[in-house]
This record gives sequence, C-alpha cells and structure tokens, in this order.
Amino acid sequence: MLKKRKEMFVLIGFTIMFCIQAYGSLLEDGFESVPATPDFTGDYDPDSSVWETGEDYASSIMVFSKTTSGAETSWIHSGNQAVRFKGAGARQLSASYAPQTSVIVTFQAYIPDINKGFRTLNFNLRNSTGTLIGPNLSFYDQTIKYHDGSNWYDITNFVTDRYAEVTVYADAATKKFTLKYDGVLYDNGGAGYDFYGTPGNLGQIYFSFSQNYREAYLDDILVDVPEPATFGLLILGMFGLIRKK
Repeated sequence: MLKKRKEMFVLIGFTIMFCIQAYGSLLEDGFESVPATPDFTGDYDPDSSVWETGEDYASSIMVFSKTTSGAETSWIHSGNQAVRFKGAGARQLSASYAPQTSVIVTFQAYIPDINKGFRTLNFNLRNSTGTLIGPNLSFYDQTIKYHDGSNWYDITNFVTDRYAEVTVYADAATKKFTLKYDGVLYDNGGAGYDFYGTPGNLGQIYFSFSQNYREAYLDDILVDVPEPATFGLLILGMFGLIRKK
C-alpha cells in the first residue's frame, strides 16, 4: 500500500508539470522584430538584444520570412518569420534570463525529412554562466535523445517536414525534467528524466546544430516561470519521487 501511494505521488507530480500555468514570461520571441534575409545570403541574425549567436559563417543562423527567395511557407510556424540553421562550422544560439529554480520552455521545431538520419538540432538549459547543467536533448537519427552526463538515452521518435511543439518542464531542485512533444507527454514512467549535470539555478536557453550542410527551423520560443499556486503540488509529487528512491 505504501509503495503504491509513493508511486501515486510521483505520477501526480509529473502530471502537474504540464497542468501548471505560466506565472510570468522570461523570454518570448517569434523572430518578427528584425529584418529577414531576402535570399538566404548575408548576415541576418535574431535580435541581438535577446540572442547571442556563435557561427563560423554569417549565413549559418539566419532569420528568414515568407517572402525570402527559396523559402517555403511551411517553414514558418506563425507570423511572417522564423530562424534557419544551415551550413558548416559552429552554429549556436543562446539567450539568458533571470535565473530560476524551475522553468517551462516551449518552442516549435521543424526537421526536414532528408535530415532525419543525422544529428541535427540540439537543445539544452544552462546556468547563468553558460555551464550545461539541465535537460540536454538532441534530435538525432530519427529520435529525440537526452544525455544524463554519462550516456545518451532515447525518449521518442520525432516527426519531419512539419513543425512540432516541444515543451520541457525543468526543475533544478530535483534535477529532473519531462518532455511534451507534439501533444504527447513523456515522463519516464512518472520518474522524470535526469539533468545533465549538478545544477544551480537555470539561467540560459541554448540551441545548436551539429550536422554540416543540413538544416532545421525554429519558431515561437517561450520561457515561462511556473505559477506559484500550483508549485506546491509539484513539490509534493517530487517528494514522492525522492522518498521512492
């Protein structure tokens, strides 16, 4: 009976993760506020007041629009603009926000089918100094994988040739996260997935792209703080997780 009760607390806690409403937005960007490339050439980075880019070539990370020559409207999730990763060399996109113990990150990701067999888009959460500590995800060989600091593990397959919503709830207090992908919740049987490292607070969102000359698209990125009114229930679920171990 006690074991079942503990398991119930675990499931309640991680189910609540995706019932929590946003209390306040830390970052929100659909890449609409900056000029877009006319033809996928030139240096058209996302808003530099929000994002820091790391790229070996100016066109590796590029804001484009529905009127960009060669662009397809399906590459944009909403509004008129989005971001493309393509090219060779380093391609990193990161943004800092006020450090938090828990965050909810939502973004729209599009992986072309031609790239599904490669390691393409990577996403992770870092502390305010840029050290990787939180969820570490990779869209890799048709699968969304996570790294716990020791090994890669599969979570689920990803879809191609269309946008899919990715939502990550990360809690530094328990060093656990869950993933909601394309409308389906993945919580590791109620136990959550492990962070990459030993965290302090979470203060930076980070995207990178691994495969030379392949591409992926991002749109509508949102970082939220969980609502305090429901956070106590989350901690109750986490308590069950800790006690179970």
